[in-house]
Amino acid sequence: MVGAIAVAGMGVGFPIGVGLALVVGVIWNYIVNPQGNPYLLFAGVALVVAAIIVDAVAYRALAASKSVAGDEADIAARKASTWKGIKLAIIGGVLMGTFYPLVEIGKKGESGLGPYAVGFVFSLGVLISVFFFNLYFMRYPIEGSRLTFRDYLKGSAWVHLLGIIGGMIWIVGSLSNFVAASAPKALQVGPAISYAIGQGSTMVGALWGVLAWKEFAGGGVRVNRLLFFMFMFYLIGLVLVSIAPLYAIN
Repeated sequence: MVGAIAVAGMGVGFPIGVGLALVVGVIWNYIVNPQGNPYLLFAGVALVVAAIIVDAVAYRALAASKSVAGDEADIAARKASTWKGIKLAIIGGVLMGTFYPLVEIGKKGESGLGPYAVGFVFSLGVLISVFFFNLYFMRYPIEGSRLTFRDYLKGSAWVHLLGIIGGMIWIVGSLSNFVAASAPKALQVGPAISYAIGQGSTMVGALWGVLAWKEFAGGGVRVNRLLFFMFMFYLIGLVLVSIAPLYAIN
């Protein structure tokens, strides 16, 4: 996911990657623990899929518009970069979508984990795996030149502090999600809906990419129109998923 954002920007990495994660997670979560109105739930998922497709089309249209005046080598490089960003987002989305259903399975049974135990195991997994992933991607980066651990130490205290704060925000949000999904049955909205609402971060990330970082600037009327439909599809899809527990079919 981070690689997709590095290559293609937040306006692509979030809608395609996290959007696909939402689709995978909602469907699998519903199979594991069905709650809410399936018609509203899967209608929302269908709209999210439409938003993902529209966003990918907008990204390709943007790349094509920037390649019109370039030479053949530049056009080929832009096409390769476009597909690389989309493929990374898809891979990240599928992997991310399998996370929450596995958590739900791990909570089942007498020996199942509670929300705080899940948060601890999750944090432990991040701590252990970060050494492998960091060293691998420093040597074989998705974008840019190779780095060494010495390069990591060259970062300013402020940059490292931002990374730590980002991790704290992430685990607080994740733990809150785990607790909400583990509430008493009468208060639950279900893991599928809980997961989907949490993926509203996609809208925030996409808005940052489009409005703050101007990642789709210069794309023209067609690209802007596609982005509008992408946001509308995603927003309506999230609304349908969010109200699904209010109209549960007994």
